[in-house]
Amino acid sequence: SQLKTGHPVRSAIHKQLNGRLVLRWVTTWESLLLYVLLAFCSSKTKIGRDGPTAVVFMNMGGPSNQGEVRDFLHRLFSDGDIIPFGGFQKIFANIITRLRTSKIQKQYAAIGGGSPIRKWSELQAQETCRILDKTSPSSAPHMPYVAFRYAHPLTEDVYSKLLADGFGKRGRAVAFSQYPQYSCGTTGSSINEFYRCKEKLESPDSHINWSIIDRWPAHPKFVKAVARNIEATLETYPVTKRKDVTIIFSAHSQPMRAVNQGDAYSSEVSATVYAVMKRLGFCNSYRLCWQSKVGPQPWLGPQTSDVVEKFIQKGDRHLLLVPIAFTSDHIETLYELDEELIGEAGHTDTIKRAESLNGSPLFIEALADLVKEHIDSGEKSSRQFGNSLEDFSDLFYAPSTHPLPLFSTMKSPIPDYLNHVLEKARPNEGGAPADYIDTLAKADTSKMAVALAMVDGNVYSAGDDKVEFSIQSIAKSFVYAIAIEDAGLDQVLKKIGVEPSGDRFNQLSLERNTNRPMNPMINAGAITAHTLVCSPTATLHERIDRILKVLSKLAGRQLHVDEEVYKAELKDADRNMALGYMLKAAGVISCDPREAVKGYVRQCSINVNVQDLAMMSAVLSNGGVHPVTQEQIMPHTSVRQVLSVMTTCGMYDAAGDWVSNVGFPAKSGVAGAIIGALPGQVGLATFSPKIDARGNSVRGVAMCEQLSRDMGLHMMDVSHVARSTVQTSVSNLISAEHEKHNPGCARKVVVFKLRGAVRFPGAERLTRALAYELGKPDPSDPGSGHHSNACAIVFSFREVFSLNFIARKLIHEDITRLLMERRVLCVIDPTGVLEWDRSKAEGDRHPKVVDNDTEARDYIGGTGCQAVSEDPEW
Repeated sequence: SQLKTGHPVRSAIHKQLNGRLVLRWVTTWESLLLYVLLAFCSSKTKIGRDGPTAVVFMNMGGPSNQGEVRDFLHRLFSDGDIIPFGGFQKIFANIITRLRTSKIQKQYAAIGGGSPIRKWSELQAQETCRILDKTSPSSAPHMPYVAFRYAHPLTEDVYSKLLADGFGKRGRAVAFSQYPQYSCGTTGSSINEFYRCKEKLESPDSHINWSIIDRWPAHPKFVKAVARNIEATLETYPVTKRKDVTIIFSAHSQPMRAVNQGDAYSSEVSATVYAVMKRLGFCNSYRLCWQSKVGPQPWLGPQTSDVVEKFIQKGDRHLLLVPIAFTSDHIETLYELDEELIGEAGHTDTIKRAESLNGSPLFIEALADLVKEHIDSGEKSSRQFGNSLEDFSDLFYAPSTHPLPLFSTMKSPIPDYLNHVLEKARPNEGGAPADYIDTLAKADTSKMAVALAMVDGNVYSAGDDKVEFSIQSIAKSFVYAIAIEDAGLDQVLKKIGVEPSGDRFNQLSLERNTNRPMNPMINAGAITAHTLVCSPTATLHERIDRILKVLSKLAGRQLHVDEEVYKAELKDADRNMALGYMLKAAGVISCDPREAVKGYVRQCSINVNVQDLAMMSAVLSNGGVHPVTQEQIMPHTSVRQVLSVMTTCGMYDAAGDWVSNVGFPAKSGVAGAIIGALPGQVGLATFSPKIDARGNSVRGVAMCEQLSRDMGLHMMDVSHVARSTVQTSVSNLISAEHEKHNPGCARKVVVFKLRGAVRFPGAERLTRALAYELGKPDPSDPGSGHHSNACAIVFSFREVFSLNFIARKLIHEDITRLLMERRVLCVIDPTGVLEWDRSKAEGDRHPKVVDNDTEARDYIGGTGCQAVSEDPEW
């Protein structure tokens, strides 16, 4: 009775008592039982400092009986995140559901009538929360929920339950994906559904404070649990045969369309496989395969069933199947693997499956550890697993053989370089977090991150790149662009100047004759720019809605306002309120100054991470066109105006030093972030909370200075004005009839010609061209891997007159990887711009460096070979 109605703990007690909280006469035994039960509940639900915490287990789900199959399939195929059909999604879902229901019902009948996934999910959730109540008392009580995407309990019903249980009063909830590896079609779809429910069910007075665990591909206890199940199954084989067993890891396949769009799923599954085999000491040969393909489109391969069939045909029947992306049993394990694959193969004594994790105590410990680590970290979402497979080059081979890695797994040196930038700046302990905003004053000063986004959409990042923080004054640049689009440049210039003020960002710097704020990057100018969004008569809600939509488009994901930051900043917004009233008195703004300042503070409270900011900056670098979606989000004229003002005013009263030392348009925010945009080349962002007296991140400035030096990003660096280009051509060699050569060689020579001043963007394009032309062919892209069977490769630097540090480092890495594949590689470098150092290369891994085309042809032809080229240009 001491707990408020709707409190999660009261709801838990109510649930324990089966809802029978009524006044009536009770017997002595009933009184005693009620007392004991309440005492039990209170001991189990002691409220910690940061509790209670809802832990929501997200999964696809499955029909509990055959009667639910049709609805399950219809929800599944109606999901555009799985198989997108645009405006035809409903029609597609209806047709496929009608065609497949009967077949799938029979499959569920074969495994007992329904999926056991709900049983396992509820057990895992309950046991995880029981452990968390002991190991993480500060966030207790931990309350378990299970939310399925396509089966009951559906996500929307669970969201309503969370609100009914009191978590709508800014209660803490962790959305915990039960897919160890992230995919846009699984975890991504579940998160999208949660967001739709949030938009539909929450109100201004009802808001859940969410954080997300969206991936955990190599968590130590998860890996250990999988390895333990493999060991247990291997022990069922005769001792003399155990070493002969091939371990076949099977994961749900994925459309190549998603892979080509950069989905991390396949690389994270590979990471899990590698971590498990490393845990096992690479005890057996192993292979990663894919299952459950749907439809005629290209999917990840090879298919598990095809691989098993080929092993059987070769007479190798000692196979151990391991479901590596499925942690609980459902139709993919119980029917596809057990019934279809193992059962129909007819070798159940030699072809076996490792048990799924299900209720494994070690696995449940891993789940509890994941939640505790997530809560303790304070992060809003999991860190993305790196896409580099440097450590997984032997992934598809037996431990006794170590063939050289495929080019498609080549590790780019760019993340290594970014980590180097971080470590160089880390020792700088100057500055302090902004202390006039409570939430910023408490920032973790150890956090650091850096990200680069190319103008064609490639993003590289390092450090704490998923840590979110408020955008603060960086929003000024983008809101200024929106104001120009909405009000027109002439009208904006009547209200806001473009001159550096030389004053601090929070000073009232107005032009003497016009009363205009000096520029849109100081607070007075930014407040004015905010009032020009939509229209001068627009409401606060309309302006923020417009700003949030545009910034979300720029970032490529839905952004949100951090309400805690907003309230803290508004509480101490006296100076900004004074600026608003003075702007009103000067006739600069016409709306209610309180609403203007509230809107300005709210736009500063939007949460982002460095990857978001790098992509947003890349839009500016790309003339307003989003590098990934190719949508023209901002007019080119607006972008030009914004970049111009960022150059002269973006770093406040440090703008002069910035242009001299760093030399690209930039904007800083007091949360510790800095963005930079070099037109036509790259967008970048850095983050470190400690700021200097001018409001700029100390480590962020250091990182930007080094990036500018190393990558040649200073816009006034005109010593090499030519732009670099990469051109590919192919020569077919004609050899003498008596010449012996590798029959797998197509006698192709692929020539990559570079021209001009090659900097980072040019070298990065070469790296991608090499992977595309020489890597493994992609069935969905007929042009990919077209020259993978080339007998030789030529890099021509004949028309290159400079390579800067980062370009040279990147090309050196390309050469090393090609030589590791035992490719024949020749470099035409008459002026020595490559600076290849033979003393630092490993073993005999050196390219042939020559001065001209004739020497290159002679080298590729070989001693005594009369090979000539059909291509007259080479």
